[in-house]
Amino acid sequence: MITKIENYYLNQAIEEAPDLKEYTEEEYLMFASAGYKRMWEDEKIYHGKETNLNGSLWYTIIGATNGKIYKISLQIIDVNRKHIEYIFKSTLNYMIKEMGKYNEHPFLSKKYYWDAPEGNIIFVQLSKFGQHCINILITSNSIREQVKNYISKH
Repeated sequence: MITKIENYYLNQAIEEAPDLKEYTEEEYLMFASAGYKRMWEDEKIYHGKETNLNGSLWYTIIGATNGKIYKISLQIIDVNRKHIEYIFKSTLNYMIKEMGKYNEHPFLSKKYYWDAPEGNIIFVQLSKFGQHCINILITSNSIREQVKNYISKH
């Protein structure tokens, strides 16, 4: 499983991760109003520097809990659908080469899942309102205990 993108890697101590800028209160509120909420008491979200994966620059967001990175989120947005299609296919081929065949791919979707002992990866292409985007979500298994505790409380 891919666990490192340039200078960011899963379970990396936040103080060792370069160029991070924590979300402002306004950004946390916008994040929540978009339907996302922080799940862990000490969870923090950071803007990372743009990172290169497979020859493309990706906008990077980092999720951290217990002072360590548990999620690396990469995104590319473009109005040019053909450009996004090219990056999506190229990146899918790269990921299959690096990690092997995905574990799950819902029929006729542009969503792929890889599961591994160290965590999981979701790779998806979306199109709405003339915008086309690709998201890669790399999540560490280090949050499994927190997930169990969260489920038991809710």
